[in-house]
Amino acid sequence: MTGAVRVVAHRGASETERENSPRAAAAAIAAGAWAVEMDARFSADGVVHVAHDPDLARIAGLGAEVAAMTAAEIAGHRAPDGDPWVPTLRDLLAVVAGRVPAVIDIKIRGPEMLRAIADAAPPGMEPDLVLGVRAIEDVAAARAILPRARVLGLLPGTGDPAALATAGGFAIRFWEPDATRERVAVAHATGLEAWVTAGRSGGRGEEAVGACTPDRLRRLAALGIDGILVNDPATAVAVLTAG
Repeated sequence: MTGAVRVVAHRGASETERENSPRAAAAAIAAGAWAVEMDARFSADGVVHVAHDPDLARIAGLGAEVAAMTAAEIAGHRAPDGDPWVPTLRDLLAVVAGRVPAVIDIKIRGPEMLRAIADAAPPGMEPDLVLGVRAIEDVAAARAILPRARVLGLLPGTGDPAALATAGGFAIRFWEPDATRERVAVAHATGLEAWVTAGRSGGRGEEAVGACTPDRLRRLAALGIDGILVNDPATAVAVLTAG
């Protein structure tokens, strides 16, 4: 852990490197992040790839949808650094395995995705997986298919900490505007860790998802949170471990 708060690199060190790329993951680890967060969705042939958006428009200027392309077609779209714009989950997990945990934001619900994640993970990595699910009913499937992994509730609104804890969750995520001392305390009372995604959904500039200033980092830490997802893990580690 990096001090009292787990610093989770949102899409890797995406403030300085291309999001969800091997370089972003490596930079996050070098910065001292506790974990690297990544997004999981299927290609047309059922291979799990790491992409936040359903298509490549924002990151690559291409309208092609991940779910409409085969793994070979996706691999053919290369970023300027020579790597695919969208790596496979297997390849990105290989970068972090044995070094830090991987927090996986599961974009496609259902047991098929969970089984594919289990297949993509290197041997022995299951305890270092944190599975981000978007509904309470998905916790049971995650626990059944990957019983040694931890489950993070990426629930709508402020979620239902008690129900998440009862189902076997490990932590609940709040958006920064929703994070309060009272909500953190309620999560802790159920046995959950309280994590925050910096910024806000749909935000821009300093309020963009994962963006956070030192003052806001200190404010959130003072609420008693256990984890924070940020684009700039180096700054977060420096601020949150300062004496």
